[in-house]
Amino acid sequence: MNKIVFYLSTFIFSLSFTNALAQDKKIAMLETIAVTDDISNLIKNKTRVELAKSLNLKNGILAFSSTEIDQLMKVDVFQEHGMVDEEHRLKLRKLSEANYACISRISKAGDAYYIEAILIDIETGKIEDPASAFTKANEVSHATNRLATELIKKTIDAIEQKRDINKIGNVKKIVMLESVTNTEDISNLIRFMVRGELSKSLSHDDGFSAFANQEIDQLMKANYFQESGTVEEEQRVQLGKLSGADYVCVSKITKAGGKYYIEASLIDIMTGRIEDPQIASADDIIGINRACHRVSTDMIHKLTYISEQGFKASPPPEVTILSPLNKEFYVDQLKRIEFSLNTTENWTENNIVVEINGAPASKTEYSYSDGKGYFYVSLPAKGSCNLTVKSKTQYGYGKPALITLIKKRLQTKPRLVILAIGINDYENSEIVDLDYAAKDASDFVEIMKASNHDLYKEVKSKSLLNSEATKEAILDGLSWIESSCTQDDVAIIFIAGHGGVDNRDGYYYFPYGANPNSLRSTCVPYTEFNRTLSILLNDLGTKALFLTDACHSGGGIKTRSATVSSVVHDLTSTEDGAFSFASSTGAQKSMEDSKWENGAFTEALLEGISGKADADGDRVITILELINFVTGEVKNLTGNQQTPMHETFNGNNFPLIMVQ
Repeated sequence: MNKIVFYLSTFIFSLSFTNALAQDKKIAMLETIAVTDDISNLIKNKTRVELAKSLNLKNGILAFSSTEIDQLMKVDVFQEHGMVDEEHRLKLRKLSEANYACISRISKAGDAYYIEAILIDIETGKIEDPASAFTKANEVSHATNRLATELIKKTIDAIEQKRDINKIGNVKKIVMLESVTNTEDISNLIRFMVRGELSKSLSHDDGFSAFANQEIDQLMKANYFQESGTVEEEQRVQLGKLSGADYVCVSKITKAGGKYYIEASLIDIMTGRIEDPQIASADDIIGINRACHRVSTDMIHKLTYISEQGFKASPPPEVTILSPLNKEFYVDQLKRIEFSLNTTENWTENNIVVEINGAPASKTEYSYSDGKGYFYVSLPAKGSCNLTVKSKTQYGYGKPALITLIKKRLQTKPRLVILAIGINDYENSEIVDLDYAAKDASDFVEIMKASNHDLYKEVKSKSLLNSEATKEAILDGLSWIESSCTQDDVAIIFIAGHGGVDNRDGYYYFPYGANPNSLRSTCVPYTEFNRTLSILLNDLGTKALFLTDACHSGGGIKTRSATVSSVVHDLTSTEDGAFSFASSTGAQKSMEDSKWENGAFTEALLEGISGKADADGDRVITILELINFVTGEVKNLTGNQQTPMHETFNGNNFPLIMVQ
C-alpha cells in the first residue's frame, strides 16, 4: 500500500520521496499555525506554500492541499494544539488517501521568525522529531527548504531503522515537557523554541530519542506543572505508562541583563533521581539554539558518565518549607525561611540551593541540625515571587520545594500622573493642520482632574499643546512622568495629532516642528514611548494606560488616518499590566467633527469618564469598563466607520475613575 505524506496548501505540487521510500508518496499540507498573535496571514500562507514547494523538490513526493481538508481541520483541537487526534486522522486518510500529515507552526520575536514542522503517520499516529529553523521574513523560502530536507531525512531514518517510539530497543527515550519560566518577559515563542531545540539536539545522539505529545502536555497542565516546574512521583508513574520513556526532560528559561539562561535536567522516571542540571546562556534570541545544543550535549555526557560508572546512589534528600506558608504576604524584604530535610545527615549551607523567580539567591545566617534548619533571604521589593529551595549533591538535585510569596502593599491612596500631548497647528506647512487634537488633550486632563477627588490623593499633570510640543519637550515630558511616579501610582500618557511611518524604522509621532521628509531627526519614535512604559511598569511597578489618537498624516483631509495597530501591540507585548488604547485600527480614518468639538475617540472617552462607562452602577469605572464603553460609542458616533483597538497583556483590571 502506498504511504502518503499529507501537507495542506492552496496549491498542488508534485514531489517524491527518495529511494528509501520505494514508491511515490503524497504529502498533504495542513494550514500553518501561528503561535503568536503578530503573524500575518501572508506569512502563514507563504510558510506553507514554500514548505510544500521545497518538499516537491525531493524525488517521488507529491505535496498538496484542498479546501475540503482545510475545512476538516478547522477544529478546536487542531487550532489550539496543532495536533491531529485519532478521529481526524481517520477522516484525513479517507479524504486524501494519505499516510502522513505535515503540520507547521510559526512564531515571531522582534524581526525573527521561528518555524517548526513535523510529520505525523496518519495510520499509526506516530510523530517524527520536529524540524525547526530561524529566519527573517524575506528568507522564509530558504528556511523551509532546510526544514523540508530535514523532515524527509528524519522520515527515511525512521523507516530504515524502524524507530517505532515504543520499540526503540537500546535507545533511551526522553519525554520533553513544556519549558517553564518564572519571569513575565519570556514569550511563548521562546518556550516553544527551547523545547524544540533541546529535543532536536538530544535526538541527534544515536543512543537517545526525545519526543513530546499532546497527551503528555495535557497531563502536566492538569497537575500544574507550569506553576511548579517539578514532577511528582504520581506524575512520574503516569508519564512512564503514557510515554514508555526512560527519562523526563525539564527545562527552564530566565532572562536577566538582556541575556537568556537555559537550564535543563533529566529525571529518571523509574527512580526519581534528578541529574545535575546543565546551564548555558544566549546573548539574544538567535543564540538560543546554540545554548540548547550545549545544554543537551552536557546532559548526555553526564548521563553517559554515570551509566558507565554504574552509579546507583539514592537521590538527594527532599526539602519541605515549614515557614512561611504558600501565598503568604510579607512586609519586610529580609525573610526567615524555615525548612526540613528527610535525612538525619548534616547538611551544609553549600548543599542547599535557593532560587527566586528562577535566579540564584544568596542566603544569610544559615543554621541546620537534626533534620531542620533556617536561613534568611532578601525578597523583591514589589509584586509576588516564586521561592524554590532544593538540596544538592555532586550527583544532582533533590526534589525541590516551591512557594509563592506576595509583597503586601500599604493601603494608601495613589496619585494619578498624566502626560497629555495634542497638536493642531504644525510649523511645517506641508502637514495638514487639525481642528481638535490640542483640545482633545486639554479636555482629557480637565475631566480627569474633576472626576477623581475621591479616588486619588493627587492628580498631577503636564500638558504640551501645539508649539509647546517640540521634540525636545516631548522627550523631557516622558522623563518627567518617569521621575514623578512610584509603585502606588497610576500613569496615563495621552497623545493626539499626526504621525508617520518609516518602513525601515517604524512609527513616529509628529511634534510641532516635524518634517515628514526627515522623520528620524525631527520626529519622536514610538520606541521612546515604549521605553517609558517599560520603566513605569517593570522598574517602578506603576499601573499604566497609553491612549493614542495619533496617526499617519493624510493628504489634505482633516481626518486622522491610523496605522498604529502593530505599534500598540509592540508597546505592550512584553509588559506586565500594560493597557494600550488606540482611536482606530487598520486603515480606518480617526474622525473629528465640529458638532463634538473633539475627535470621536476623545468624545467617547469624555462621555465614559463622566459616568456613562459605569456599567455595573457601583460609581467606580475600571479600565475595562471604559474600554468597552468607548469602543461601542465610537462605532455609534461614526456609523461604524471607526473601531478603536486595545491591547491588554497580563494586565489586571483596576479602578480608574470615581463617579461623582
